[in-house]
Amino acid sequence: MGYSLSWLAVRGKDAATVRNALGLRDTGEREEIPDSPLLGADLPGGWYLVFANRCDFADSAPLAKLSSAADVVTCSVEEHVMYSSAASWNNGRQVWSVIHDAQQGAGHLDAVGELPPGFGPIRDRLWEEQAARGDADYLFDIPVELAKALIGFRHDQDTPGTPPAPFTRLASAKKWWQIWK
Repeated sequence: MGYSLSWLAVRGKDAATVRNALGLRDTGEREEIPDSPLLGADLPGGWYLVFANRCDFADSAPLAKLSSAADVVTCSVEEHVMYSSAASWNNGRQVWSVIHDAQQGAGHLDAVGELPPGFGPIRDRLWEEQAARGDADYLFDIPVELAKALIGFRHDQDTPGTPPAPFTRLASAKKWWQIWK
């Protein structure tokens, strides 16, 4: 199998404001592992995470609106085709984006914008591992590791500083045709 997911994390707005902007409500039902279609979690460092078990969620969210007077970091993972991406938004504009798409070639990496300082060391380490070992797609982890370095969350690892069952299930607060209007 493999992961197919995306998430966005917002710092500078409270959880209720983020959920409202996305047309979501907190059900109060908790999960230790994010299995439901949509979940939310408070993360250390003041980030509120919205996690979706589908790859296209973060890219379809109103990121310019969410990042107004806030920081937003997104991450998408589609292991079936070895695609991963991460991006950052601030004050209504995209600051940077990093994409790895193995369908465009084993060495594909598209990095644009004002990249954070952690990008270079992460890229260099994983390029070296790819060159030395070559037994897997290590470049796939560049966007994922960069997003983790910024907010402290990675979908396949525990997040230090979070309580047991840190995720709450989210549900639509609106009809499907009203979402993100």
